[in-house]
Amino acid sequence: MASADSAPFPGRLIVHVGDHKAGSTAIQSALARGEVRLKEGRLVYPTIGARFNHNHLKMKGGGDRAAGLLRGRLGWPGARGGSGRKVPGFAEVAARARKSDPDVTVLSGESLEAAPPARLAAALARHFPVAPGRLTVISYLRPHASRAISGLAETIKIGWAGADPWAARNALITPKTPPARRVAAWRKAFGAAYVARPLVRSELAQGNLLEDLFATALGPGKIELRSSPTANESLGVEDLMRLQVIHLALP
Repeated sequence: MASADSAPFPGRLIVHVGDHKAGSTAIQSALARGEVRLKEGRLVYPTIGARFNHNHLKMKGGGDRAAGLLRGRLGWPGARGGSGRKVPGFAEVAARARKSDPDVTVLSGESLEAAPPARLAAALARHFPVAPGRLTVISYLRPHASRAISGLAETIKIGWAGADPWAARNALITPKTPPARRVAAWRKAFGAAYVARPLVRSELAQGNLLEDLFATALGPGKIELRSSPTANESLGVEDLMRLQVIHLALP
């Protein structure tokens, strides 16, 4: 008998794979809160437990150094949770999605930016075997300067910065393959199913990241959005400096 994973996966699959600091929290928060609906059909964003994204779908060899440092410093789970429970993987997420009989399924995890594309392709083929032409893998690439500044702000906000914010930030950044080479590697693994988009507001469909994501994968005008407060909103310099002082004063 064929296993559930080997049976064709229904509908279309959209896999958002980052990049970091390119609007991932806004995408994930809106999807998790049910603020995105298809005008026709059922949209499924399969989360498990308290998770609101799919960053737990770690790929062996992904090399997410920042996540590794977080696990060491803050006791966040690696392969297993703090209670010893196994962190859900592709099979569990796929099973959750299948139960909803989706027309469109969305996965989103910026940590997949560091995944070896060929290994991710193999995992998707095994657990989400959609019909040919029904897969879209999409990355948003942020211009280098704004990504560096946004990353520095996040480092200060979370409390990783210490007395020298730039030094702390540089210690956490996994060495990045130049974008052109990364895009080439993704296209080699996924072919026409992979799309790289610039995170530049004037280039986004209707100037909106969520509109652009679905317009790229499904075509324009396929979704309805319910407005919500901005997720992970950027802080100003004064607020960041206040947080820097607070974090330095904490034990």
